Amino acid sequence: MPNIEETEPSYIDYIIGGNDSVIKYWLKLVDKGWRLDVADELPDSFIKKIYKTMKEIDKDSVLIGEVWEDASNKESYDKIREYLQGDEMDSRMNYPFRKITLDFMLGVIDAYVVHRLLINLAENYPIQNFYAMMNLIGSHDVPRVLTLLGEAPPPDSLTAIHQVKYRLSEEKYQLAITRLKMLVLWQMTFPGIPSIYYGDEVGLQGYKDPYNQGTYPWGEENRELLCWYKRLIALRNQYEVFKTGEWISLLAHDQV
Repeated sequence: MPNIEETEPSYIDYIIGGNDSVIKYWLKLVDKGWRLDVADELPDSFIKKIYKTMKEIDKDSVLIGEVWEDASNKESYDKIREYLQGDEMDSRMNYPFRKITLDFMLGVIDAYVVHRLLINLAENYPIQNFYAMMNLIGSHDVPRVLTLLGEAPPPDSLTAIHQVKYRLSEEKYQLAITRLKMLVLWQMTFPGIPSIYYGDEVGLQGYKDPYNQGTYPWGEENRELLCWYKRLIALRNQYEVFKTGEWISLLAHDQV
């Protein structure tokens, strides 16, 4: 990939400032927003210029950044990043949410730790950011959620060929489906914007890139899982409380 100097005026003009820049051209044509891959590799000033230009063209356009850590105290190149100041991004990919919920479903952490970690996120993020986070449980950069929830062998214990061919046993597959249903219920009723990585909703499996990017299984979808996703999406859309209501973490015991 080319190594770009983002503060070079000619590049800024090409991407952002010019009358026919990349940002302006696509926003005016069809686009409603952008996701910045590896946002911490881009200077704050560059991202702010993108954000400002987007809002001038379409105030409802959305800028999302790929950030794997807590975005409120993200440090990159010895600099605390300004992701939550209201002039840089509308949202971030909520990888902390993914890690917390997956770790709980797999028994790595208990409910007490989950409670503490989620409260920490809620306290660190301005409420507008907390309710706008891109809450994902799968993406192109991580193994398929079913493969993880089915407790597949560590990838470094398998050859590349075995990773390609590996599929959960029927027992492990059903365990993974049950866990995923609970996890999706959590995702669809939590503050933020639920994000579904294509194929997770119909039972695709696979280790990390490139094995997590198989084609959509037309005609072989897990219809039960797909119906569950649709049911919970409808539930979220039906009740405004799941989008804007107050969130309070209630702790019962170590598993609830």
